[in-house]
Amino acid sequence: KLFTTKKLLTLILIIPALILSACTVAPAQPETQPPTQPTDAPAQPVRIAALKGPTAMGLAGIVKDDPNGECYTLNLSAAPDAIPPLLVKGEVDIACIPGNLAAVLYNRQPELLQMIVINTVGVLYLTDNGGTSVKKMEDLKGKTIVLAGKGATPEYALNYILDAHGIDPADVKLDFKSEHAEAVAALAQGKADLALMPQPFVTVAQSKNPSIRVVIDMNTAWEEAARLKGEPGRLVMGVAVARRAFIEENPVAVRQFLADYAASQQFVTSDTAGAAAVIGEMDIVPQPVAVKALPYCGISNIAGAEMQTIMDGFLAALFAQNPQAVGGALPPTDFYFTDNES
Repeated sequence: KLFTTKKLLTLILIIPALILSACTVAPAQPETQPPTQPTDAPAQPVRIAALKGPTAMGLAGIVKDDPNGECYTLNLSAAPDAIPPLLVKGEVDIACIPGNLAAVLYNRQPELLQMIVINTVGVLYLTDNGGTSVKKMEDLKGKTIVLAGKGATPEYALNYILDAHGIDPADVKLDFKSEHAEAVAALAQGKADLALMPQPFVTVAQSKNPSIRVVIDMNTAWEEAARLKGEPGRLVMGVAVARRAFIEENPVAVRQFLADYAASQQFVTSDTAGAAAVIGEMDIVPQPVAVKALPYCGISNIAGAEMQTIMDGFLAALFAQNPQAVGGALPPTDFYFTDNES
């Protein structure tokens, strides 16, 4: 009986630990608290929404390590405006969205979310169909550029760069499409001469029409514009945010996600072939396209104080151009989740 009782007590202590470790998809981290401490691991999988593109591609490692969705579920969308309602309704816990959209949503409803990590930088390119003479920003006067999403980062990035070069943005006509795929189609089919788009859509377009080429790397152009203006900053294309209520109720789960996300992005940037296979299965872009595009997708993992410093500079650049680009005001420190201690 004594042996049986001890065995039973041992099982009682072990089972909770097994349950809590079940949703750890990143490499195990050293324990910083005794295992008997209470935790706030959510009973249900963490629900993630992401845009089809680099922000979702960075999740490939999580998908690989959690194929059955036991720890995370993923909702992919092609249009940025499809994700905010999911956050507002509490239908997702974490969302990967454009950086300026995160600020806009915060300014509309500060209690809704906090930004937890920068996941995509420097991934925007100006392309043509091979028939233009565009080589520099000054060549864009009088031209028409196809791009997705009015009021989204590509538009504001273009205007910021044009202004730094002394070009009135009004001298460049913008033809907006609802999704990047529409811009790809317009350029590939010869219905547009110039298109502004991120990877992997540049590679998708080139697979449809080999004459399509990159004429200006907008990431380099942004950094040059920042120097001309005497401002620090990087071109932030994508971030991850979490509902504030979810953070408050599940801080350990948020930190675990950040660890898993960092491991996922390490996988994506170090194993192109393996990541491309998963990305193809995720139906973001075909595997062959992902193999070519991944090195240019700017997949990053910047959290904590560095995230805040970079994001503050980026949002300040947009705010100076158009306050509504960030929702009318620069977000305060409360916008950022910077406590990443496990």
